Amino acid sequence: MTTKYNLLYVNSGFKSGYAKALYSKLLDSKILNIKFLFIVKEGLSGTDKIPHSLKNKMNFRNLDLPDKKISLNKVGPGLGILGSIKLCYLLSRFIFKNNFDALLTSTENPLHTKVCFFWSKFFSKRIIIWTESWYDYPRSSLIGSLYQNLSKYLLLKADSILVHGTAQRRYCQYLGISNKKIFTHNFCSEDLEPQVTDSHYFRNLTSSENKFVILYFSQLFLRKGLSVLIDAFKELDSSIKLKSSLIIAGKGVDEQVFRKKAVNEKNIKFIGYVSDDQKANLLSSCDIFVLPSTDFHGQKEGWGLVINEAASLSKPIITTDAVGSAYDLVYDNHNGYILENRNPELLREKIKKLYNNPDLVKSMGIKSRQIFTSFNQIVKAVKSIESSVEYSLRIK
Repeated sequence: MTTKYNLLYVNSGFKSGYAKALYSKLLDSKILNIKFLFIVKEGLSGTDKIPHSLKNKMNFRNLDLPDKKISLNKVGPGLGILGSIKLCYLLSRFIFKNNFDALLTSTENPLHTKVCFFWSKFFSKRIIIWTESWYDYPRSSLIGSLYQNLSKYLLLKADSILVHGTAQRRYCQYLGISNKKIFTHNFCSEDLEPQVTDSHYFRNLTSSENKFVILYFSQLFLRKGLSVLIDAFKELDSSIKLKSSLIIAGKGVDEQVFRKKAVNEKNIKFIGYVSDDQKANLLSSCDIFVLPSTDFHGQKEGWGLVINEAASLSKPIITTDAVGSAYDLVYDNHNGYILENRNPELLREKIKKLYNNPDLVKSMGIKSRQIFTSFNQIVKAVKSIESSVEYSLRIK
């Protein structure tokens, strides 16, 4: 008879999309009994996006925290002093009341991971940490630096590590973590191809029919590099600009900065927030997808799940060396380009090359889909979790 291990999985809320498929497969695991704890803000269920069929099978509860946004870097993960104290108390009480062999927690940075780490060591239990870190983020304060060093210590002392992809594995190896305790858990996304209902909806909305559509779909923050993309578009030959549209989808605190930069460009279209149920139609409407994130004061793109989603819809992808997912989902000159960040001239040249080569756009799109299909395998993702738990329980 196969031994089943009790796994306590602590996460910051239920993530919609691929999490439904992942959790469903995890519940079918032959070696894991899983109890989920979702850390959410007061007044939110944190589980409202879980399908009823899945919710009835899951053993889960919520840990409610104050809905209070105070600088978290100064205390803990954005909760302020009182919220941090409440988190420590409630999470500690929950861990005390539950029997488990191993504890899996999401990323090394939040306060809840540090609490989980402490109690797992106190009770001589195993802890597995999920990380998307792939670079050292410079901290401006002493407390911030100490907090980051503590996060690194947790990675070094965890019993096993789950990483999203190639860049994350390299970072763990750079920290000196043994390769045998690093398990690659491909950061999967939903396959949006079956969800497309109208690939012309956003072209019609933005008067972009019969045009070459370049799409940016992410938050409107300076670090996302949208200024670089706007500059590149503005410098395109007038004959190309006339027959092209740059569609910018998303919201963010720096939106007005970008609108001002694009004020005289009639072929740059801001369409605002796009809901999850229209995401597939939006991405399917473009000819190429661009995520031009930058190294912004040392901060880069942890992953960039929208690249998975664009690849699922057979789109050529232009991105930069500051995007974590680029190293697994974009093969330079194969299904797109990985460019030096903050280089509008190079970005302009690649856009121009794709505009002038529709056959290249088509072939790169086909290759994006092939890469997505190979990478986006939930069964392998579940196996990585099982293997990380088994490894952690085998070690002395």
